[in-house]
Amino acid sequence: MIRRTSIVCLEVLCGILLVLGLLIAGSAWRLSQGPVSIQFLMPYAQDLLQRQDTRFRAELDDLILTWAGWERALDVRALGVQLIEKDAVRPVARIREVSVTLSARALTEGKVAPTSLEIIRPRIRLIRDTAGAFQFNMGAATAEPGTPSEPVASGSGDVLALLLNELSGPAQTESSLRYLNRVSVVGAALQLEDRQLGIKWGARHADITLERARVGLRATFDLDVDLRTSRPELHGEAVFDRSAKHVDVDIDFARLNPGLLGDQFAALGELKALTAEFGGKGSLRITLGGDIERAEFNLKSGQGSFATPAASIPAYDFKSVTIDGRLNRNPDQIQIAGATVDFGETQATLAGVVTRVGTIAAINATVTIPSMPADDLKKFWPPGAAIGARKWVTGNMRDGVYRDTTASLTARIPIDGKDSGQVIVDSINGRMNISGVTIDYLNPMPPLKNTVATATFSDSRFDFAVQGGNVGDLTLDEGTVAISGLSSQSEVLALTAVIRGPVRSALDIVAHPRLNLLSKIGLKTEGAAGVHTTRLEIEIPLISELKAEEVQVKSVSDITDLALADVVKGRGITGGTVSLTVDNTAMTAKGIALYAGTAADFEWRQDFSGSNNVETRIAAKATLDAGMRDLFDVYMRDRIEGPVPINFIYEERRDNTETFSAGLNLTDSTFTLPGFEWQKSRGAKATAEIAVLMTDGRITALPEFRVDAGDFRVAGKSTFSAPANDAGSVNPESNSGSSSENNSAGDAIVETLDIERFILGNTSFSATVRRAPDRSFIIDVSGGGFDAAPFISEDLGGIDAPELPAFNLTGTFGRFWIGQGEPTSNVRMELKRKSTRWERIVVEGALPDGGKAISIKMLPNPDGHDLQIYSADAGSLLKAMDVTDTIRTGVIEISGVRKGGPDAPWRGIAEMKRFSVADAPNFARLLTLASLTGINDTISGKGISFSRLRFPYVFENEIATIEEARAVGSELGITATGQIDFGKDAIDINGTIIPAYTINSLLGQIPVIGTILTGAKGGGIFAASYKINGPVDKPIISVNPLSALAPGFLRKLLDVTGKNSTDGRSPDGNERQLDQQSE
Repeated sequence: MIRRTSIVCLEVLCGILLVLGLLIAGSAWRLSQGPVSIQFLMPYAQDLLQRQDTRFRAELDDLILTWAGWERALDVRALGVQLIEKDAVRPVARIREVSVTLSARALTEGKVAPTSLEIIRPRIRLIRDTAGAFQFNMGAATAEPGTPSEPVASGSGDVLALLLNELSGPAQTESSLRYLNRVSVVGAALQLEDRQLGIKWGARHADITLERARVGLRATFDLDVDLRTSRPELHGEAVFDRSAKHVDVDIDFARLNPGLLGDQFAALGELKALTAEFGGKGSLRITLGGDIERAEFNLKSGQGSFATPAASIPAYDFKSVTIDGRLNRNPDQIQIAGATVDFGETQATLAGVVTRVGTIAAINATVTIPSMPADDLKKFWPPGAAIGARKWVTGNMRDGVYRDTTASLTARIPIDGKDSGQVIVDSINGRMNISGVTIDYLNPMPPLKNTVATATFSDSRFDFAVQGGNVGDLTLDEGTVAISGLSSQSEVLALTAVIRGPVRSALDIVAHPRLNLLSKIGLKTEGAAGVHTTRLEIEIPLISELKAEEVQVKSVSDITDLALADVVKGRGITGGTVSLTVDNTAMTAKGIALYAGTAADFEWRQDFSGSNNVETRIAAKATLDAGMRDLFDVYMRDRIEGPVPINFIYEERRDNTETFSAGLNLTDSTFTLPGFEWQKSRGAKATAEIAVLMTDGRITALPEFRVDAGDFRVAGKSTFSAPANDAGSVNPESNSGSSSENNSAGDAIVETLDIERFILGNTSFSATVRRAPDRSFIIDVSGGGFDAAPFISEDLGGIDAPELPAFNLTGTFGRFWIGQGEPTSNVRMELKRKSTRWERIVVEGALPDGGKAISIKMLPNPDGHDLQIYSADAGSLLKAMDVTDTIRTGVIEISGVRKGGPDAPWRGIAEMKRFSVADAPNFARLLTLASLTGINDTISGKGISFSRLRFPYVFENEIATIEEARAVGSELGITATGQIDFGKDAIDINGTIIPAYTINSLLGQIPVIGTILTGAKGGGIFAASYKINGPVDKPIISVNPLSALAPGFLRKLLDVTGKNSTDGRSPDGNERQLDQQSE
């Protein structure tokens, strides 16, 4: 039906042309003068058209005839042509002006036939409605938007189809259009509207020509496109090959701005990102079914910009874009031979292929960038690809240049389905050379500068092989930066580097607040020196909210000539050779260094993980020389001398406890044991071990201590409490002999002491010490023996020494030495001291050589103290106490009373019975001065026997005052009065010596006469006075021999100690005085 209608319309048009042809011959002359109106023929032409078998009728406004000479065929122009359906009012087509060129050949044959049609300044409108149907109208009314189009069998579209069919096929012999070779549209106003996409555009001026060609149909077009915001130009040619049934199109365009297209057409909104004027050309082959068989294109733009969808990324400015490519079929494929973007300093070239495989568009492409500033990398890294890696690389790698960058990409784009248009990257691989780049490996730490590296990358990782760089004055010789997990949600950056340089610079990096490692160990960088080689490893998750603990760091350093200031006790180390390993969980340092001038081999481990209860562990080997012991306040010049090698382990725990364990080699040192008068000689093998437990920096226990030095061995343990002035503590010395001033804040107070064994010569015991509720010590000691000789002399003189604490001691010993003599056996003792004074002293035992009893007691009374000392063998006691070894046997009793405090004097009486004196050189010399040679011989032999010695005494301020002491025996009697100063070791004694005391004193028993003859109670008729003074070890002894012959009442006149003393001189002036030096 459509074809029939079209033929009818054409026949009507040809009828009009036939009528016009009848007038051509007669009008030739007139036509040469200009266009000639032949409106008078319009009724005939319309009548001719009406007679045709067609559904259309034609109406003309005017007919004119033109002829441009014999070079051009005769033209007939119809003005205001309307084609109207017979039963309708509205025209289906309206043409302002149609120029018809008649065929001269046809006229010679008596026929009127057009060779060309020229449609002048028509209004052409092509519409695709919402249903997808097309309407082609030329100056006719069209369906309103939103209403469906009517698929009529006639109209402008039918006329166009007929013309295309006639021109593209061979000329038909019977057709009135067989002479038609060309149809042109000149100066058309073109409008195209796609109601499905909402796109509407047009051309203010369009020239379109359709020509019969040898192979089929040839069309040319020149369009001045009107896009309101821009006016691109479109020129081209299309050739239809009727045998091959395809159309070949060549097209040129200029001034096409994709960004303006996006602004104008919502469906092309994505093109708004690209703002630049493009020009170019292309060619394509289209089948009659509308399929493109192949295409080639060449595009080039001027200066412009491209904006990414991410608002945070600025638009990319470029100078030009050039694209060369082609489209192939079988397979369906787009080939990009080259797409070059000139960014000024950077030019990027893309080449690749897009191949359709089923419902997938497969992409295979390569990008080449000869040179690119590092800051431009973000322009070529798609924002949605490897987001974490892109953010880190583009945000932390700056300055410098990337050279010879190449990248290859394979990807897929679904054509159908919900993922249609989404780019799925299958693989990406590439490489680049890097020079002069600055890498912020961990902001805000000092960056790696002047980096030289080679980078390779893929869809799953990004790797940099670093050949050089520097962080300040630290140099990087080799290293890698690897970003992995690009194809997953867990992107990780791993950096490894070998760094060399000054230790101070390396410590400054480790101490940086971003890592904050040195603060955990309290190490300072001031004064640090030395050189190091470090292998550094850093692992960083590429996440937006990165925490410090999520950065994994590990470094292994070899350090030489290490020097650190203020490591311990304000002293640093020098000359160190150290291997240092640091990571997030721990720091380990091993090596040797000089500390306080002493070499120390050490291993230091610091835990950062928090999971290990031991936070700090230091193991070291060193030698405690004099300087080291002074530094740590463990050097007592009168106690220990010589080097002491030590191995120790110190640990700090997270429960605020600390442990210290050490082993000491004392072989090459000498040391003394306080109070025991024992000294270890140099070279004698000796070792010591100690373990210390501390809490909050205060010693709380010695779990073990042990010394093995040959004949001296000791082992035990101890616990401690807080010092007196610690907050919340009880004053532990409130009942002790020590003032609180003697305990510093850092001192620890002994709470318990367990001595498992103590062995030194004759001494062997074990002991336990505990604190009583009143904070005094409770001491329980027992053992096989105790040699108290080194303590006796000092304790007798300093028995009230205020430095002793309060304690209560009970003890038993199998043997007990109180001097150089034989030991006392089966000794039981009780000692109690409170505040600054003794409360109770009880010592009981059995003396050697018969097991006679010995007892020493000091007991309290309401006014002070009572003192009682008893021994059934006075000689043994005094010898054991190392007082004298000249006394033989005897019974001794000493009693005394002290009323008041510790500064009050002791007053009492000492008495000794049935004893003898023998082997007493000083006493013998005294007798010699008294001319008692016979008795002197006795004392040098069997000894002089005394029945009793008794003397009152007063002991105060280390001075013993003796009042009228008397010793009596059958052979000799002696009296003494004076003082002994124990503080100054001085003596001042005077008295009398009475020979043959038993007989000599009998006359003293006679009433009145006896007193006159003897002069005093206990005196004799014959007696010699004497005086001893000076140093105890070298006294001056003086005797007046004349006094031995004087009666008692005259003796005092001659007494060398009295006011009338002759100082040892006889009345006749003769003097017998001898200064003797005691042995």
